[in-house]
Amino acid sequence: MTPEAKAALVGAMKNEGVLYSGMEVLGGGSILGGLILTAIGVCVIDRTFLRAAAFSAAGAVMTFFGCMHGHHIGWAQTPLVAIGYLAVAGVFVASAKLVVVAPKPAEEPAHGHVPAGPLAAE
Repeated sequence: MTPEAKAALVGAMKNEGVLYSGMEVLGGGSILGGLILTAIGVCVIDRTFLRAAAFSAAGAVMTFFGCMHGHHIGWAQTPLVAIGYLAVAGVFVASAKLVVVAPKPAEEPAHGHVPAGPLAAE
């Protein structure tokens, strides 16, 4: 694609509300990006924030060297995105230190309800 054609395409996409530069940054190394972002999401759901911070830090390193969110492997390919991953890792470390995850209290059976199981027949 010629530079003129790319500029015309980006201009047409911008008129329709599509930000091509963001898609271009996130598109490089999309398989690793998808794996890292999914792992972070799973860790947040499981409330293992230190593990999520470790995945964010790994994402920052891979992004810095261009394995994720970059077109070429090299030094400081997308440093602003790498700083974003490090900031998210810091939030997860703070969450791990400050958030207390309380266990769910045991539920009492309803009145007159006998739980089913091997001991219920005795």
